[in-house]
Formats: sequence, C-alpha cells, structure tokens
Amino acid sequence: MSTINKHLRKLLEFELVEHGRTKEPKRREWYEITERGKNILKIIEDMGLTEK
Repeated sequence: MSTINKHLRKLLEFELVEHGRTKEPKRREWYEITERGKNILKIIEDMGLTEK
C-alpha cells in the first residue's frame, strides 16, 4: 500500500475526510474534508503548526 493510501485510510478512520465516488459515465473519486476535519485543522492552524 502506498504512503498516501495509508494516510488517507487514517484520515477516513478518524472521520477527518470523506471519500466519494461515481461510476457513471466515468469513474471518479474524491476526498473531502469533514466538519470534524475542519475543526481539527483550525486548532492546528491556531497552534502555528501549518504553512500558509
């Protein structure tokens, strides 16, 4: 399993992102940050632990 897949699985496990997909007409997949993820991100930003 690739590193990015491991990270995405952890984010999904902690409900920080949601996974969406379609099958028709063309298969598409995406990840979207959840409200919980937004709240955690705000805390991390307030602590100065992100690059802007």
